[in-house]
Amino acid sequence: MSYKVQLVNGENIIRPFDVEFDNPFKAGSAAQLTLRANDLGVVTVNTATSVKIEDLNNETILSWINNHLALSSVATDKYKLNASMVSVLYDFDETETSYKNIKQQLTPDSKFEVDKNTGVVTFYNGGSSLVPTYTVHVVATVTFRDLSVIEVRIPVLIKGEK
Repeated sequence: MSYKVQLVNGENIIRPFDVEFDNPFKAGSAAQLTLRANDLGVVTVNTATSVKIEDLNNETILSWINNHLALSSVATDKYKLNASMVSVLYDFDETETSYKNIKQQLTPDSKFEVDKNTGVVTFYNGGSSLVPTYTVHVVATVTFRDLSVIEVRIPVLIKGEK
């Protein structure tokens, strides 16, 4: 930003200055979830259950309540948030070695994906067996419109034979 100052002699001077806005929210602790990859058929786990956003005083802003993500009274009363201001997108951290190793081991008819809107991880082994156990991370990007963007890293244990 810049500001304009009028000097005593009538001249104006424009001075630049930086404004830094602190994010009022942070990611809370995300519980590890387990998906048993070698169970028969399609197996799923809902990572949305581990999403938690807190303010800088460690008060809960957003968490899993009554089978859905919901704002707390602190969020609605103190920060004046409402549900229409919140969106969440989910994706795997595809840079992780564990994620790459799982993808390489899948047969062509297998499925290993996360629903970007719901956070449900789906695994189908397509008749193959996953031998090692891996930990991957689902990244939930929580956006509070015009206020904050927070990433929550949710660990998911993909349980193989070992």
